[in-house]
Amino acid sequence: MSRFVLVGLPGENPLGFMAALGTLLTAERVWPDGRARLSWALEPVGWRPALELDVALDEGALLAGLLAELKKGAPAEGEEAAKARRDAAAAVRDAKAALNAEKKAVKAEAKAAKLKKPALAALMASRTASLVTAVENAEGRAAAPGCDETAALGQNLRMTRGQAEPHFRRAADGAAPKARRTADMLAGFACEAAVEDGSIGISKLSKQNGNSGKHMLADVLSIRSRITADSLRRSLFASWDYGDEKWSLGWDPADVRPYAHQASDPAEGAVTMHGANLLAYEAFAMYPVGARGRHAETTGTSRIDGAWQMSWPLWTSPLPAVVVRSLVAHPALQAASPDSGLLAHIGVAAVFRAEHFAFMKKSPRFRPARPV
Repeated sequence: MSRFVLVGLPGENPLGFMAALGTLLTAERVWPDGRARLSWALEPVGWRPALELDVALDEGALLAGLLAELKKGAPAEGEEAAKARRDAAAAVRDAKAALNAEKKAVKAEAKAAKLKKPALAALMASRTASLVTAVENAEGRAAAPGCDETAALGQNLRMTRGQAEPHFRRAADGAAPKARRTADMLAGFACEAAVEDGSIGISKLSKQNGNSGKHMLADVLSIRSRITADSLRRSLFASWDYGDEKWSLGWDPADVRPYAHQASDPAEGAVTMHGANLLAYEAFAMYPVGARGRHAETTGTSRIDGAWQMSWPLWTSPLPAVVVRSLVAHPALQAASPDSGLLAHIGVAAVFRAEHFAFMKKSPRFRPARPV
């Protein structure tokens, strides 16, 4: 058996917690017979996770295995591959431009003919159906061969039901009991049954949806193509040095860096930990999104004291992913004042809570977590 204390991942930080879940899920895929398990202990520096496997590994072998799995979705390299991606992106832009132009023309015609809303909707649907399909096909082709399948959705999670359904259906059809990462990830991204402002309802864990020019899925591919064993080591086995440039995915409360308090743009320079962010991305599989009426609801997040807040447990017994999946969704975590006696009975030693908020009124982020 192997046991690794992941001293770099703080349980009090949403990024640290999500990265621990991602480490567990990734290890489970790499060593399917290794019975990967995760627990937490209060160390001198705070709550830290321990990963256990029924496989003899040293730190180097663990990092190599995790790296190989995380690199599987990296986009192809080289000038030819780069040109193919540029051409595919241009095709998407052209298809969207044609669709937008036709929508504008239909609205102008409807206005001139004084059509009412039902007639306008019918005319718009008939005139744009083929162009909508063209956009969806172009976006599907824009996912580079060999890329992480979750990136085929586009640059971020903002999409219409029509754009989402083919991806969700393909993921569901391809899922198997021991090969369902894509299906679980998409279930954690959004719920096509919830439609808000024309787009499907997306997870509150998605912090980069085109706001301020940031796109989560595109940034994940950028990190995936650059991730190294050293990036993972610095995230898992050392205090974070924030030595990686760009592509923070918005889960670390330290990402909130007001411009007014700095001499330069906070998006520039060494600001994040690539390894922690890429592992945390995998945690979407633990947090499916459902629908309440027309609105999306994210597992682990509730409206408490007038604000949307994510609550998560820390447990002391080594647990496999299937049990952790149930534990993070336990309804007792969402009480304004969680019942510590009940939670202790199921092995939960601590609960932390972080508020979702809009930084500068436009960028979804987390406030620093607190114990509850």
